[in-house]
Amino acid sequence: MEEKMGKSYNRFLIILISLLVCILLLFTLFHDKTEKTTFNSVDNKISQTREYSNIDAFSKVYGYVRYFHPSDEGAQLNWERFAIYGISKVKNAKSESELKARLEELFLPIAPTMGIYYKNEKIKMPKNIKNGEVVAWQHYGPPEDPDLYKSKRVTANLSAGKYTLEKEKLFSSFPKINETINNSISDQLVCSIPLVLYKDITGTLGSSQVSRDNFKMLMESIEKMDRNDSSENENVRYAGVIVTWNMLNHFYPYFDVTDSDWENQLGIALKDASDDKNRNDYISTLLKLMEKTKDGHATFSFDQFKLKEKRLPIILDMVENNVVVTVASQDSPFNKGDIVLSINGKGSQELVEELSKEIPGSVQWKTYRALKEITNFDTATIKIRRGEQLLELNTKSTQIRLDEFGREDTFKEVEDGVFYFDLGKDVQSKFEENIDVLSNAKGIIYDLRGYPSFPLMQKVVGHLTEKPVKGPILRVMQTIYPDQENVTFDEVRVTIESMKPFFEGKVIFLSYAGTGSRPEYFLGYIKDNHLGQIIGHPTAGADGEIQNYSIPGNLNGTMTGMVVLNADRSQTHTIGILPDVEVKRTLEGVSKGKDEYIEAALKLINNNK
Repeated sequence: MEEKMGKSYNRFLIILISLLVCILLLFTLFHDKTEKTTFNSVDNKISQTREYSNIDAFSKVYGYVRYFHPSDEGAQLNWERFAIYGISKVKNAKSESELKARLEELFLPIAPTMGIYYKNEKIKMPKNIKNGEVVAWQHYGPPEDPDLYKSKRVTANLSAGKYTLEKEKLFSSFPKINETINNSISDQLVCSIPLVLYKDITGTLGSSQVSRDNFKMLMESIEKMDRNDSSENENVRYAGVIVTWNMLNHFYPYFDVTDSDWENQLGIALKDASDDKNRNDYISTLLKLMEKTKDGHATFSFDQFKLKEKRLPIILDMVENNVVVTVASQDSPFNKGDIVLSINGKGSQELVEELSKEIPGSVQWKTYRALKEITNFDTATIKIRRGEQLLELNTKSTQIRLDEFGREDTFKEVEDGVFYFDLGKDVQSKFEENIDVLSNAKGIIYDLRGYPSFPLMQKVVGHLTEKPVKGPILRVMQTIYPDQENVTFDEVRVTIESMKPFFEGKVIFLSYAGTGSRPEYFLGYIKDNHLGQIIGHPTAGADGEIQNYSIPGNLNGTMTGMVVLNADRSQTHTIGILPDVEVKRTLEGVSKGKDEYIEAALKLINNNK
């Protein structure tokens, strides 16, 4: 018996020990796997941080060389394609020394006289020559589209250390001889890039046979790249971010009144771009970057994607703090005055706030634009409140274009001696045909809730004054240094001459949050010169001539290219032109189909005080 008990006890010990060994092995394997996973996670995090740092450094040098280094090589380059190619080369650099080597490989063929240095290295300065011909960049406003704004490599003759600029110069500012950009581009690296180059009959000087051969190879490598610049390609998305960031960083003229924290926005946008899965994500990333500028014009960058041809058959507005149907197509199930509670299960107010995050511009412009984009659904289930009823209505998109205020007449006599013009429509012939009648009119209502033609607005203003009047102050930035350092401005005011006959009656202009750019500019004439009364809402706060620019991924960006100020030098950007009389739409008025702007205008005209 004891012998049997002893054997059983031994077997129990063997089993127990075996179990303990198995548990220990499992623990070791699990711990090792967890540890490896943790280390791999850390390695990935470090790798991605390094990647962003590499691209950030590339971006800084890219902007400096593209816009401020005047080499012949740079003038030949397709910079959008180069951005994609360059990012593919630098992003995986594992150290500062490797990053330095790759930046030199990319940029020295384009800018042979530049240098990338460690911060503890002594920077080599260009040779000081007192005579000869030199060239440097001048930018009158933002570059690319040479209409109002222009960029040029301007030539100057240097004699005894003094410049004589060519006659076709854009303005008088010019960098000093041998002046360089010496800026930090990463934790350990700085770049030194000449702003002025010597030139002779062969072109800009500084290249060597080696740099020329390398430039040829660079051009060939770029040419061999896949021509399909799809936003599915991470390098295309990164390139789009750095092209957009640099264009705005060096040439957007409103950073002084915009709390954008712009330097840090590059890294944020690069991280967003790395997570994007498709074109819509990519556009969203670019719009979030543009949103930091509060530039209402930037909203139009991607209209072909953000505003569909087919939209829900309704117009929405904020009325008494509700999202309200103000216009509906006749065959839709909606009525004017319906309060929209939700669209496809999401609260209407929540949708407006969500869309506004990707809309650059003033508060009023964001809301206005969001209420347009909210109708982009192909199909929608919309919950509404109609009086005391709660209804759930189904609808789908249509190509029917609805007028925002249900306007049908472009020109009419609304009361005896009171005339209405919808300036957003083609009414110039009607205006000219009725000149004599208008000169004796009791009142005229000019509707600027639309986009008028330039010649028509000049005539409208000209007949409201008996002497020449000046418009808003236009300030175009003149740039020769990066990062908007030491910029100067060309300041102009355009004069409109008086035209006969003079219109003696009361004149009212209607404005709202959608009144932006050109109509906003002409309202500046009205406001500054007291040519009429403005009623409605503050305008968009997005004035000034635009500039378009190319973005990798077959996209185009839009930006405001100049500063616009009122005559007293007060700001209009993000503020708009403030009305003399504010009009607040009401649920009752909307439900009854009233145009409360016109009603308010008539009250002012009929008030004899």
